[in-house]
Formats: sequence, structure tokens, C-alpha cells
Amino acid sequence: MLDDEVDARLRREARRTGTTVSALVREAIERTYGPEARPRRALAFIGVGDSGLGDASERIDDLLLGDLVEEQRLAGDSGTLAS
Repeated sequence: MLDDEVDARLRREARRTGTTVSALVREAIERTYGPEARPRRALAFIGVGDSGLGDASERIDDLLLGDLVEEQRLAGDSGTLAS
């Protein structure tokens, strides 16, 4: 029923932790599907990089230029961007 490698890893973990394969499987099922399990979002990565600026996509050039100017200021650079 299980892939040989998965079965071997389960058995090693059961020996290491002093429990049974059945107990490990029950715990994994409970964590994944039990009442305390969090529902998984299909696209869980969405919003990870949320800037908090609702118009960031419209102002990307200004935002990037502002970052470059600030970098130059901190570095003491007198390049042409900061004019």
C-alpha cells in the first residue's frame, strides 16, 4: 500500500521515537484532517509579499526610484538619480 521508501522512513521514525507505525499514521491524519487542522489554501503563497500599498502596481516606477535614491543617500553616492 505504501511506497517502500515511505514505509522504511515510517518504520525508522517509529523505532527512533519508541512508538508504532500505526500511531505515527494516526497522528499525521489527525494533524492533517482533525478538528484542529487548518484548511489548506490552494494558492497559499498569495499575499506573502503584500506591501500594504493598494496602488503599488500603479506606482512601481516611483517606488523603485525612491528606493534607489535612498540607497544612494545612505551610501553617500552623488549619482544622477538623486537630482
